[in-house]
Amino acid sequence: MSLVGQVILVHGFPNFWLVWKNQFKALAEAGFHVIAPDLRGYNASSRPSGVKNYSQDCVTRDLLHLVDCCSNDQAVSMVGHDWGGVAVWAVAEICPNKLKKIVTVNSPHFDSLRSHLQRSLCQRLRSWYFVFFQLPVIPEAFLQFNRFWALRRSLRTSSLKSQCEEDINRYVEAYTSSGALTGMINYYRAAHAGYWENVGRTHVSIPVKVIWGVMDRYLDCQLANPPKDLVQDVTVRLLPELSHWPMWDDPELFNRTLLTCLS
Repeated sequence: MSLVGQVILVHGFPNFWLVWKNQFKALAEAGFHVIAPDLRGYNASSRPSGVKNYSQDCVTRDLLHLVDCCSNDQAVSMVGHDWGGVAVWAVAEICPNKLKKIVTVNSPHFDSLRSHLQRSLCQRLRSWYFVFFQLPVIPEAFLQFNRFWALRRSLRTSSLKSQCEEDINRYVEAYTSSGALTGMINYYRAAHAGYWENVGRTHVSIPVKVIWGVMDRYLDCQLANPPKDLVQDVTVRLLPELSHWPMWDDPELFNRTLLTCLS
């Protein structure tokens, strides 16, 4: 089978590359060269100290280096979920000439999120952890408590299809690495400190595909639609019976949808 393109899969919080494990075979069989990195602060990637090291500039620079390493005669597309989607939005704004298209998965355009948080009490309540994560030390201690009980529970209950214990244990192993929790949480701290202030301010000129699990307990479905004045070439595909992690809930349906978006 000839190679039809390259696709970079970018995970979000509190995952790492493993979140995409059910997509690798389907994408490869469709002719894609697949790359799924760990964002800085996660799993096997480096964990620099200091909130500023998790800024938009730092994270997008990492991804752009990866795009440059992948670039050849084949087009590069990026797929981002949750925080990974925010980073992918940022890359599309900064260097659209390096990408064929982007696909975001339950990851709102930051301008839409800012506006929605201002006017929606429901969304502010859903996003309570944004505020909690601004505290020093306490969030890390909470997430570590009782052998990472809170994170284990989230992995078991926040999607419609509970993760297998083997995968949950792999996540916990990643969380236990020195500095891992702080690195993960520092994305939220960096956003609060204004280090992601520029994302969502620039017109996106390349095609954008949005995949959204409607049963998302963290993000309102209204956030699936990016602002029309900033993102004009957009297609939104709603998956009514899936959650914040549609790639877990129904891999077969999600893979069909993703391949349609990438075609």
